[in-house]
Amino acid sequence: ARYNGAEVVTIAPDYSPSAMHADEWVPVEAGADAALGLGACQVLMANGWIDAPFVKEQTDLPLLVRKDNQRFLRVADLEDGGRDDQFYYWDEKRGKPVAAELSTLKLNCDPALTGEFAVTLAGGSRVTVTPVYQVLKSLLDSKYTPEQAAQLCKTHPDTIRRLAQKCRKAMG
Repeated sequence: ARYNGAEVVTIAPDYSPSAMHADEWVPVEAGADAALGLGACQVLMANGWIDAPFVKEQTDLPLLVRKDNQRFLRVADLEDGGRDDQFYYWDEKRGKPVAAELSTLKLNCDPALTGEFAVTLAGGSRVTVTPVYQVLKSLLDSKYTPEQAAQLCKTHPDTIRRLAQKCRKAMG
């Protein structure tokens, strides 16, 4: 990968033999590398530096979560006798939830990644749902800005932003 232009960054608490051969060593508090990663994710999401088609098709981030109980919206929630292991996306074009396919990753709609939507449950009550992406983005924006992450991982906020930007460039 390096011969093809990849840059190697070592993220570790101490300068090690691996770090010696890296293009950059980023020191991080022992056990706090997740905070650094979440801070970088916050920068990527806040700036829209994501591959939305990939995120929609290859992750659980477009699946809907009920705001009342923090569980995935399931077919069993909307249909009496429905499956408990099939979840939903929000299809903005149709303005309604669409059940995710069980046998393929191929999308049957263009799922929303952000927003809040009202859904009527099988019993007639209404709940608000939101995509997992929105839940994650809200968490990152409230608790893992580079400044907040830096307090946990002891890596400078500008370094976290720079690493996020490197990730963006690597994605093309």
